[in-house]
This record gives sequence, structure tokens and C-alpha cells, in this order.
Amino acid sequence: MSEQEKPLDVEVQNVQKKEREIENNENNGDAVKPSGEKAPTSDVTASNGKKDIARNQNNIKSTYDLPESNDPEEIRRQVEFYFSDANLPMDKFLLQATGGSENKPFSLKELHTFKRMAHFQPYSAVVEAVKQSKLLDINSKDEVSRKTPLSEEYSDEAHKNRRIYEEKAMPRSIYAKGFGAEDEKTQTKVEEFFAPYGEVVSVRLRRNEDKTFKGSATIEFADEDTAAKFLALETKPLWEGKTKLQFETKKAWAEEKSDYNRSSKNPKHINGRGDKYPDRKNKQRGDRYKPHDKYTPQRSSKRRRDHSEDRGDRRHKSERSDKGDKENAVEPEAKKAKATEESAE
Repeated sequence: MSEQEKPLDVEVQNVQKKEREIENNENNGDAVKPSGEKAPTSDVTASNGKKDIARNQNNIKSTYDLPESNDPEEIRRQVEFYFSDANLPMDKFLLQATGGSENKPFSLKELHTFKRMAHFQPYSAVVEAVKQSKLLDINSKDEVSRKTPLSEEYSDEAHKNRRIYEEKAMPRSIYAKGFGAEDEKTQTKVEEFFAPYGEVVSVRLRRNEDKTFKGSATIEFADEDTAAKFLALETKPLWEGKTKLQFETKKAWAEEKSDYNRSSKNPKHINGRGDKYPDRKNKQRGDRYKPHDKYTPQRSSKRRRDHSEDRGDRRHKSERSDKGDKENAVEPEAKKAKATEESAE
């Protein structure tokens, strides 16, 4: 087994799990999603403060108000992405509608309402473009299905499928950081930024739990060689022609993040572990590891010592009691013998 085929260690998988949770909350990230699938959330959550209000105002979520197009190649590429291994196993909506490996046909007319499809006009151009696809079939009812069904290794649970796919895609994926605040065109601009350097399967913008853009993204290329060639470029492209970005393999980034999460530099690091409940007061397990609490290891050790001493005292008392019982048991015999001697005299 090669180094790249070896399973990731637990800490790296934990990092990926956290990323998956955030992306699932974001309705499968920003790669491609249907319109109206989830109601928009408020820009400010109850736990946010004034700083978060300002941050949200400076991060405008990407939209897909693209110019109208009937380009058959663009149409096919977008529709094929929806049904590809890079999206279908992790897309809760499509996974449920198609049944995964069951390969149920899905209405092209409904697909045409998705955010990234709405600018392809007219609808007849979409139908004709999909008919020429080498990966998809379309029936007389304008329903689309894969020519080769999704592998049965993928289940009907999107979060588990994401872990399976990410391990496969890790060698051909990179991490990029430094994009700055988000605007309406950020998703599209990032995709166009990497397009000249080879076929890009997906671009996923990374987000905080409050849905604001982190300024970083993961990019999956079509193969490992394409990703390696990009990272090997002596002169890397500048974001918007002026900003230098940081690039590395996705695996290296995941390992660095794992090391950081375990280090004392992590603000959530408490007694060797992160506090999962930082906002809770005297509740749940988070406070159990805070200094001077009655459940701290130092206090627990003292309690154990006190308990041991108590047990020792009870043991000594029991031994003294047993000794006294033996003496009391011998005393009547001695008195009886002495009485016999006195009577004999």
C-alpha cells in the first residue's frame, strides 16, 4: 500500500468531520446547490456580538446571477457534476431523490430550477446538451440518470459518504488561503481562478459556523498530477492580480490543523482538550475540567487518599477488635482453671 493510499489517522479524520459538519450546515457547501432548498438564515445569531455583526456585513454570500447562456459544453459540465461522484453521494437532496445506487431518474425540468442552472436558457438547449452527454442518459420524459450507477459502497447517509469520498479525493485536492472577504461573485471567481491550470472537479469555500466565509477553500482537480503541477509552479497566480495566496496539499493542511487542535495555542485548549461547551455555565462536561472545580484531578486524588485513610483506620479498628475477642474467649478458660486450683487447696 502506497503512502497516499494509507487511511488517515484519527485526528485528521476528526478535522474532516468538523469540516463536513460545517459544510452540511451550509447545505453541502458552495459547490452546487438547488435554489430554495433551505430557507436563508439570519445574518446574526443569538450568541454573536457586535463584532460578528460587522463581520457578517463584510461577508456577502456568493450568488449565481450569471449571464444567460446556451453553451452546450457548459450545460453538460454542470449537469454531469450534479450526478458525479464528487457531488451525488454527499448531496442529501439528490441522493434521496435518485436512491443512490438505485439510479432512479430525476426530472431535468426540476434540475433546471437549481441556482447554477437557471441562467442556461432556453430549456430546449439544456435538453439537447444533456442528450449528447457520455455520462448521462435522458428518457422521453426528460428525466436524467447515470449511465453507470453510483457504487454500492456509498450508503443513503450523506455524511458517511463524504468521508469515503474525501479519502479518495485527498491526493488530488489542495488547500488555498487568503481570498479575503466574500462578495456575490466569490464562488465563481475562485472557480475561474483555477480553471486555466487543469480540469477542476469542485471548489468548496470554507465557512465558519455562522456561515461567514473563512477566506480559504479546498480545490479538487481531476487527477493527482494536475494538483501536483499547480503546486510546483514557480510563479503562482495572484488573487485578483494583487493578492498572494497560500497553497498546500489538502492532506498537509488537515494534518497541520490536527496538530494545532491538540496544541496549547488553540484558544479552546483546556487541560489538554478543547472545551466543547464554552458558553455553558456550570453545566455539562465542559466545566468539569476547569481549575479549582470539585472534579479536578487534584481534588479527586485527595478524596481518594482520604478514603484510603478511612479504610485503613477501619481495618486497624477491626484487627484490634478481633484481638480483643480472642482474649475474651481465652479468659473464661483461665478463670475456670484458677478456680479449680483454689478449690483443690
